[in-house]
Parts: sequence; structure tokens; C-alpha cells
Amino acid sequence: MHHEGELTKSERLYKEVLEREPEQTVAMQLLGVIAAQFGNLELAIRRVRQSITIDPNQPGALNNLGNMLAEAERYDEAIDAYERSIHFEPTDPHVHLHLGHVYGYQDRHLEAVAAYKRATELEPRDAALWNTLGWALDKIGQLDDAIAAFERAMELDANYISPKDGMGKVFRQMGRLEDALAIYQQWLAIEPDNPIAQHFALVCRPGEAPPDRASSSYVKQTFDVFAERFESLLTNLDYRAPELLANIIENLVADDDRGKLNVVDLGCGTGLCASYLRKYADHLVGVDLSPGMLARAQQKEQYDELIESELTEYLDACDETFDLMISADTLIYIGDLRSTFDAAARTLRPSGTLVFSLEKLSCDPAPKSCGSPDDNAPNHGLVGDGYQLGTSGRYQHTEACVRSWLEQSGFSTTVFTEAEVRKEGHESVTGFLVAAHRHEAS
Repeated sequence: MHHEGELTKSERLYKEVLEREPEQTVAMQLLGVIAAQFGNLELAIRRVRQSITIDPNQPGALNNLGNMLAEAERYDEAIDAYERSIHFEPTDPHVHLHLGHVYGYQDRHLEAVAAYKRATELEPRDAALWNTLGWALDKIGQLDDAIAAFERAMELDANYISPKDGMGKVFRQMGRLEDALAIYQQWLAIEPDNPIAQHFALVCRPGEAPPDRASSSYVKQTFDVFAERFESLLTNLDYRAPELLANIIENLVADDDRGKLNVVDLGCGTGLCASYLRKYADHLVGVDLSPGMLARAQQKEQYDELIESELTEYLDACDETFDLMISADTLIYIGDLRSTFDAAARTLRPSGTLVFSLEKLSCDPAPKSCGSPDDNAPNHGLVGDGYQLGTSGRYQHTEACVRSWLEQSGFSTTVFTEAEVRKEGHESVTGFLVAAHRHEAS
């Protein structure tokens, strides 16, 4: 019944077992598993620990305990449980896999790699283990070893998508765009309509003109995939855009206006800007393409309204006006920003403020000065007029181009500064932090 998902019935039967034999450890720890499946982690941990106290030699129960502790983010305790499981049963590859995951959560990536390697040694024909090892090796910069791990995963399962995603990313980091393109073409042969493979296949064709913006399907799928662990991933990237933009807003909003403004967070994601914006807003709207990200934002209970939409389309269709707009690292998925700035100007009240971040393109707007197709620098990609679709899959812009577009759309730029906004691989990413006021007469 438990295997078939009949949790309530199986729970009742386990309890009957314990009524007849109070120290039956298997029933006791499986009651813990059911508690975890019902979402009661504390009860689950207590039941499994009770079982292990009676019989410490239960590697399976210790593995279950480690999984529960990891879910509760009690990582040191989880590691202890996994290590005790390995002591009793050192040849179970999945315990080493789970141990590696927890090391990764703690940014102990070298130890994670060691655990994953041990898992592949124990089960060398498991493609998923090799794939996981490849992603971990990428994190510590061992790119050649990561490629070898991804290749092994694909040898074992030619239709496995995740190692193709990982290998394409590594090749792009290395500037090996032709190799990356070949991988994305293999991916597209399996999933012809996959927007992520389509996007990066385009990125890896130097010499072609970039699209005006990334497709909505690419942005939506990318962020839906990462919604559950988005904020923990950003921690590892030293992501600072919401905080940096909030500091700018703090100096722009008059004391008398705090708590009175109509504010929209364009590309709100999981709501990282909400806690900064709430003190200024009488009404706070969040807009995002990803349902998964919006679900996470909803949990913060900071927004008065959450809307699933592409941000420019939202502004074009919007029938209300705003005092303040913020867009933290979402305009980096748009190359030609003129239509977005025009829509923002139409939707802002006179003297309203648009605050946003971009990634910096360090070259003259003329395409030839931004690098030729033969230039293997990791940041080079498809070059447009004042912007570039980089091999990261995101757009970078020149300061002169952004200033010009803002002015054409009826804005006066009041802040335009540079800052490190995140890490990309092991390198810092320099971005622009911008604040612009709509002209009174716009």
C-alpha cells in the first residue's frame, strides 16, 4: 500500500504493527517516511531517530534520516546521518550521491565532487551519476573533467538531455562555440521545440544578427526550472542587484511619499525586491513570465497583485499608471530596449521613476569593434547596434546606447553607475545601475 501511494492506509497498518511489537524498527522508520511525505518533517525525523536508537545498524533508515534533515536544511546533521549510513553500507552509490548534494548546498564543492566520484565508481553505468558529477566539476572550474563526465553520461544514455545542457554550457565558457553548437543541435534533434536549446544554438552562431530579445518561451522555461532553488543559487553567485537598486531608490524617494506610491516590479521573480519596495508602496504589483517564480513570490505575501506576463507586453496593455518602476536583472533578456522604454514612459506618471540594472558591454556600439566571430573571449556573442547577445545567453549594452534610448523615450537619466552585480562562472560581471525620470511633458 505504501509503494502504491496509499499513505493513510499504510500508516494505519504500520501503527498496528507497532501496537503488537512496539520496537519493530522497520515499521517505526517507515512511519517516519510517511510523516515526511505528509510534510511533517519534525515528526518524520523524530520517528526515524527513534528507530535508529533501537537499532543503529540501519543504513537505509540513516539515509532516509539524512534526506529528511537535508530537506529541513539541517545540513551538518544530514552529513552525519549519511556518513553513519556509509559506515554500515559503504557500497550504496545513492548515499554518496545524497552526501554530495548536501556538500554542494554548503558550498563545499570539492567534497561534493569527491562524493560524486565515489558514486560513479560504485555504479559506473548510471548516467545520472555521471551527469551530476559533470555539473559539480563545472562548479570548481575543472572543465575538461566536466566534459569527460558529461560525455560518459551521454554514452550511457544518448537521449539524456541534462548532460547536453551541461556540456553546452561548459563549451560556451571555454569559448568553444562550434563544439557547443554541435551539442545543441544534438539536443534539438531530440527536442526540436526546446526553447533553451534553440536560444543557445542561436548564441553559438557568431556573425548572425541577434534577435531583439530572448523568446518568452526561453525565459519562462529557464526560470520555471530554477524556481524552487533560485534564491540559493543566487547566493552562490554573489547576486546584489536588488540591494544595489534599493540603495538608489532610498535616495530618490522623498520622505513624504513613502507608503504612498503605485509601484511595479517588472520581472519580479521570487520577490527579492519586494521587501525593499514595500515601504514605498501603497500598491505593489509584481510581473513575471514564470508561474513557478510567481508562486514563490506569492509565499512572501508582500505584493498586492501578481501578474503572469512578459514585462513589455504588460506595460503596453496596462491601464493604470505608476510612480515607480523597478526591473532588477530582467532587461538583460532584451536587446533592443526602445519599445520597453517607450512603454515604460507611457505607463509612468509625470516625473515617475524607472530604476533598472543591465550588464555592461565594454565596446563602441559599432559591431566591428565588439569582437569578430573568431574572437574566443567567453563574453563575445551576436552583436547588434549598441548591444550584444553574449554567450551567457544574456544581453549586454553600451552606456551610450542606453542613454540615447532613454532620452528618445522621454527620460532624464539621474543615475548611471557601474557595479559588480554577480559572478559568471568564476568571473565578476560588471553591470549598470540606472535611474531615469520621465519628463513632465512626455
